[in-house]
Amino acid sequence: QPPLPVLPVAPREDVDDAGYTYRGQFIDHDLTFDPASSLQSQNDVDALVDFRTPRFDLDSLYGRFNRALIGDKRNDENVIVSQLHSVFLQLHNRMADDHPTLGFAEIQRRVRWHYQYVVLNDFLRRIARSDVIDSVLPHLSRGGSIYTHRPALHHYHAENNNPFIPVEFAVAAYRFGHSMVRPIYRLNSKLGGSDADRSLGIDGRQFIFAGLKERGLNGFDSFPDIWGIDWNLYFDLTGDTDKRVNKNRTQPAYKIDTSLVNPLAFLPEFSVVQPSTPATPVTGIGQLQPPVRPGEIANLALRNLLRGRSMGLPSGQDVAHAMGVLPLTDAELRVGKATNAHEYEQLPTLVSLNREFKGKAPLWYYVLAEAQHEWRCAGGAETTPTRLGAVGSRIVIETFAGLLLNDGHSLLRQASTWVPEIGKRKRFDMADFVKYALGI
Repeated sequence: QPPLPVLPVAPREDVDDAGYTYRGQFIDHDLTFDPASSLQSQNDVDALVDFRTPRFDLDSLYGRFNRALIGDKRNDENVIVSQLHSVFLQLHNRMADDHPTLGFAEIQRRVRWHYQYVVLNDFLRRIARSDVIDSVLPHLSRGGSIYTHRPALHHYHAENNNPFIPVEFAVAAYRFGHSMVRPIYRLNSKLGGSDADRSLGIDGRQFIFAGLKERGLNGFDSFPDIWGIDWNLYFDLTGDTDKRVNKNRTQPAYKIDTSLVNPLAFLPEFSVVQPSTPATPVTGIGQLQPPVRPGEIANLALRNLLRGRSMGLPSGQDVAHAMGVLPLTDAELRVGKATNAHEYEQLPTLVSLNREFKGKAPLWYYVLAEAQHEWRCAGGAETTPTRLGAVGSRIVIETFAGLLLNDGHSLLRQASTWVPEIGKRKRFDMADFVKYALGI
């Protein structure tokens, strides 16, 4: 196939809402779960077992046997994703209330199709290149069905219609969302803080993870009732985000780039978290960084890199070559935060940090660096959103499309021209999804 050109990403006037970070995490928990792989040893990729079904079927919500259970403990990983899980439960219940004559299976199908529609028509457009989406799934922009505008998958090929999760997706490309995580979040506009909090710039906000139990949004436990989320701070539910400022604004996600925020170096699951209350005074940011438990790896970036090595993933450049995409040069692979074009040029290159990476960048890092490079090509302004680049977009989009096309019950297979029955219909997005679920 002809190589994909590395085109500038079309700038959008808005940045992506913070809720899409956790929307992406929710999707991941619906598709993949491998509890057995180890970072400390070489893993047999062919022997890995996915304990989620490789389908967009919400088994993380319903359980593998179609019961309305918390089907995946990872949806309790932090306070934000656990409350997003609750939104999906509420949407199911609202749809059941609105259609009392329909059985459970039919309500479940409608919930799944609304979910899949948002994945294809909203989420993908926010995180991937539109030209790659249109290349793989042309019917989304041209109208009509997958039979009038047939999908074109060049790399994802399921044998005997058995969907699978490519290791390049699960271990590298789909981990792009880690770079979108903000260090601190405002849950609602009612929460306030102490004078010390205000001096540290965290008044009314919590770190995504912290070494003090109730000063971070750590999961796997109860949390105060006052931590209920105002979803207008995570998705623009009212369409007036430009008029809402300070504590009432819709918080933006961080850009896809080659940096992760500080709290992701101290994952609570592998650290010593101290008991506290929301009122426990914080005298310094260091107080919120928990010590790592002996023998554990608590740094998320390091965990991602070690996992990629243990799985024997190809380099980013090798994957680009295999896809017919001109790989980025070593000089174009930078390490650091995407802020503006001038500062981008000052970021160190990967090979300047370690010559062992010359021409062989880890795939997870490469996907992030590619997005950052294309952001730079699009102008590199602070307000310029980032999208996955040619390689990252292709891996994610083809995997999503392949899973849906190999699922005989999916929206793409059963009704590719279907539009939602709630919200803005053809322009239905995650804001509509949340508003219907909550009865707003």
